[in-house]
Amino acid sequence: MSNNYVCLINFGKSAGNNPQNDPTSYCAVSNLDNSFSHTLGSSYLTRDSPQCQIFMAQRCAEKWDDICEIESLNKERIYPNVYSSYDSSTTESGIGTQFTKGEYLIRNTAEEKYLVAMNGNCIRVYEPFDPTVPNSPFIGRWKPDYSKPDNSLFLNGKSCFPVYDVDPSKIDNDPVMDKLLNNLNAGSEILLSIYKKRKRENKLGELKGTKLGNFFDFLQSKGI
Repeated sequence: MSNNYVCLINFGKSAGNNPQNDPTSYCAVSNLDNSFSHTLGSSYLTRDSPQCQIFMAQRCAEKWDDICEIESLNKERIYPNVYSSYDSSTTESGIGTQFTKGEYLIRNTAEEKYLVAMNGNCIRVYEPFDPTVPNSPFIGRWKPDYSKPDNSLFLNGKSCFPVYDVDPSKIDNDPVMDKLLNNLNAGSEILLSIYKKRKRENKLGELKGTKLGNFFDFLQSKGI
């Protein structure tokens, strides 16, 4: 009699490669469609869950594609942004409808894409997007490192201080930056952080003639 059982490790690989286990099948569809497509995970891995907001930010920071573009146009204001790339204490759970879901995606993606350093008392931690699926991709965020006793690195309850910057040679062909410049509400503080860093380091001239450089020229004309 032949043995038709599948080894657990092979079953896991097969399950992990199932297109329905692609995180975008949770994060880029309506919650109703999600519940039809999935059983495990559909109750908490929804379009508006922290896991999906983190995954989509990191995915779109790596490559802005049609899925990112469509999601960035989402005008719903029902749920708050529960994503934070660098500190759970900065979660904006109290401002609910200030921005649209699309604006939050743009903002979250920019936080991931333009982060060049993280100062302060924090570490990067990773977890599987869906712990019930073998080979599920990992998502990561910065968290306070409570193993370090130096409380002087904490300021206003935050332990991680992001530093943002861009590549001047690529910035004019960057769709995420185009989104930020066309929608300043989505991440004006990120642009201001880049501006202050480059001004402090006397490197604003490297952006001369670019879209971002023109925006910074405008800031300087206002005495900022």
